[in-house]
Amino acid sequence: MTGYPHPLFDAGSPEFAELESQVLGTLASVDAHVVARFSILTLPCSDDGREPRGPLVTVTSSPYLQDFSGGDVLGPAEEMMESRPESAMDEHLGELLLGLVAAGSDLADRTGFIGRPRLFRLENGACWVAPFIDVSTMTLSEHPGFNLQAWPAMRSSFVPVTRYLEALIREVLIVVTGILTDSLPSSFRDPRPLSAATARTNAIHRFLRSMESVVNGQFPTSSMFHILNSLATSRYEKAEASGVILFVPSESISEMATLDLRESIQISEGNGRVLRKLLEMTRHQRLALISDFHEVRSFALPGYEAALNSMSLLKATVSPNGVWKLCERDRVLLTVSYGFPVIPLQHRTRGRIRELLNRTFSDYPGLDAERLLDFVFTLTEASIGTTVVISSGAEQEAIRLRRRCFPLEAAPVHIELAHALAAIDGAILLDPAGVCHAIGVILDGVAGTDSGEPSRGSRYNSADAYVAARSDQAVALVFSSDGEVSVLPRLEVDGQTV
Repeated sequence: MTGYPHPLFDAGSPEFAELESQVLGTLASVDAHVVARFSILTLPCSDDGREPRGPLVTVTSSPYLQDFSGGDVLGPAEEMMESRPESAMDEHLGELLLGLVAAGSDLADRTGFIGRPRLFRLENGACWVAPFIDVSTMTLSEHPGFNLQAWPAMRSSFVPVTRYLEALIREVLIVVTGILTDSLPSSFRDPRPLSAATARTNAIHRFLRSMESVVNGQFPTSSMFHILNSLATSRYEKAEASGVILFVPSESISEMATLDLRESIQISEGNGRVLRKLLEMTRHQRLALISDFHEVRSFALPGYEAALNSMSLLKATVSPNGVWKLCERDRVLLTVSYGFPVIPLQHRTRGRIRELLNRTFSDYPGLDAERLLDFVFTLTEASIGTTVVISSGAEQEAIRLRRRCFPLEAAPVHIELAHALAAIDGAILLDPAGVCHAIGVILDGVAGTDSGEPSRGSRYNSADAYVAARSDQAVALVFSSDGEVSVLPRLEVDGQTV
């Protein structure tokens, strides 16, 4: 920022570049496809912070905000500062600055998040300072979020976040605000590093607290993150953890068939062994524990699955090897493996694969992208290692490769058959209309000098060589047994290859 000789106010300084790298790296550590941008907003003001004295300036390495002058910031800011009590100044100023940035800069198709502004008094005068992050709206919408409208009206002052990615962004902004607070007031000190691991963990806490506030309508206080991690990594008589917990509003429990405990069990780390013992009774998912995040009161009896689509409730599924999932109805909101968050793949990439299919097969009559996507993501949910090739020349390819596959009489692919079709080695060959032409296909192709990845397996590299050698339109989706999928050819989204 002009007039403030401070390294973090200079987008060209190593200090700003390092902070920006840590912010973007933290977001990318949970989803490499996130296209985020980082800035610091500064608004010069009087020493008491109640009188704006200059334009809003953005410190950023991104061209999209560098020419932003702030528009008519003085009038709205002065009016707001005069009318708001000092205790609420920073909160309302943040809302004002966010609106001004959105109105005065190129944020089309992007969603902005602002940290709570802080007043800093420097040698050259005072200014309000706030970190700012914006991300692709498409990327944000692909991340699974729970539906607030499906739940009873909120009865607490806690404002929930509906997506884990949003929780992570807000945690990063809190940490960056702390870094600025540490380094700005007097003489500059090297900013402390942003810990990606701590931000990810705190974001899970924030996300679960949001769930808690929605379920019981109260300000969240539980430590469910530690409880679920403990359950997922502990054994009962040498058996690994497996079971289900339903989080249900107290007023809704009467709508379910239950087996009630005479005395409820408090959700606490001190009761970890008791909770693990009760969880064992739900191993085969005929029963499910019922909780409001604070205590376990009942077991849901067999047939509770029918309530999942008719009631407002959340489900935590605990699996062996330290894994637990949080779901709303049939949608996975978050998967955690040994404390590390994993963004559900089907939500993260469905939109991108749809875009690739529509772009690649735009001239193909009868393209059925939704049938193809439903089939593809049935495989991801089952964690099956296989390859699906979608080709405009699938019928001819099934004939050409007949000695290297099992050609089929052409028929629309059925989701119910996905597991069976993927049970043998080789690829599944479909056309863009969702018609299956062959299974067990051994793909051919010539490995080029610039293609292939030695770190990947034969399934990936065979598909890569096959797609590269095709003269017709072809897309390959390579699935690993851990649920990851690689898309070939690679797609450009927001300037990034994904």
